[in-house]
Amino acid sequence: MNPSSAVAPAQPATRQAPPKGAAHESAPPPHGGARRSAWRSLASASGMTLCDGHGRSVLDATAGSLAVPAGHSRATIAAAVGRQLGEWHDSTARGASHPMLGELTRRLLALAPDGMERVQFSTTPRGSLEQALRVCVATHAARGEHQRTIVITDQPAAAGLSLATLRPGSNGRRVPDNGLGAGLLGFVQLPHPRLAENRFVKGQPDHGDALADEFTHIVELFGAAHIAACVIEPVGTANGIQVPPRNYLETLQTVCHEHGIPLVFDESSCGMGHTGAALGALSLGVTPDLLVLGNALTNGTLPLGALLIGERVCRALGDTVGAPADDSAHPLYPAAGAAALAMLDLCEQEALFERAQQLSPAFLDQVFALSDLPVVRDIQGFGLLAGLEIDSGAAASRHGAHVAEVQRRLFEADLNVLARGDTLLLAPGLVMTPQELDQMCRTLRSVLTDFS
Repeated sequence: MNPSSAVAPAQPATRQAPPKGAAHESAPPPHGGARRSAWRSLASASGMTLCDGHGRSVLDATAGSLAVPAGHSRATIAAAVGRQLGEWHDSTARGASHPMLGELTRRLLALAPDGMERVQFSTTPRGSLEQALRVCVATHAARGEHQRTIVITDQPAAAGLSLATLRPGSNGRRVPDNGLGAGLLGFVQLPHPRLAENRFVKGQPDHGDALADEFTHIVELFGAAHIAACVIEPVGTANGIQVPPRNYLETLQTVCHEHGIPLVFDESSCGMGHTGAALGALSLGVTPDLLVLGNALTNGTLPLGALLIGERVCRALGDTVGAPADDSAHPLYPAAGAAALAMLDLCEQEALFERAQQLSPAFLDQVFALSDLPVVRDIQGFGLLAGLEIDSGAAASRHGAHVAEVQRRLFEADLNVLARGDTLLLAPGLVMTPQELDQMCRTLRSVLTDFS
């Protein structure tokens, strides 16, 4: 089955400055089309604060849509990028490597769980996810298992990946090209329903055997010998927050290992601190075969993707053509590399990952305190990630709108959150202060009370 494709967020529309002396009010969102985001016109940002250029400040509870964990507009990262652009801004010539490539590789492997051996870089997180699938196909091709062409995933936008990995041969036959890029037949959506017994549970819920059984059923249904990979977010962010039940990821890992299926963690959203550790794999105690990181590596300064490859995959590939045996064969844009190194320096100097772990209990306590509001149907939370499922029926009966209307009203009250499906997603930066946490939760209570 083919999951629905992701829709890129609309760019903020330009808004004229209000007359001198007029109140700075956000215009209500016009209906439909390109004017949809006219009510969110922003000019600058710093730390946890977004500014519209006319004196109005908005607290960002999204960490720049999960790409800016260290806070907006960090001077040290900007300076590092500026210095690098003054020295060399082009990509590394094929077959050569920039000195920072080795350093960045070493530092990422030092952050990763034991067993990760290689790093490949890409210009985008999506590129690294596509790269992961190609590595999975190469792993199977090295064993002569070219029939493995199905990917099990929990990501609704995964179908778009097939455009980059589909290589049809004549008469529709799939043909391997040195073990890389063999055509992928399709993606199977892994269900992750919200279980009633897991409502309003902080951290990992206890009930999840049925979800693990469903994964096993899918493997049996399609045949393990035909499955190329299992790609999941360790803590889901695509449809609100989906915290894996206890033992769920461990079961997936066991089944995957038994059948030779590479387990891929897509941490392009939840990685770099938001789970209370550098990586979700560390927070949850499960080591995947491949792990994808995204723009949070550069604190959102420049696009960058990284693919961490585990020893099982490296051992299977060996010296196969196309194997990730030489990291220098994968060019890294120097400016993006400089931003990533500066971000890692910042994380160490300000102990941001440790700070996230310390902030998490207070964050979850205050967010879960909103469970008394009738409009809040469920809350899920882990680390510095939380999702408030909104009772759209209750919201609509009072205001004729759904989650998007709640999001708009919060923005008008100077709080920026994400709307994913029927859920408000909170992912504040790792630099959040206790005062900013209090402000965030006060605003949430005030606005959500009006919808209750």
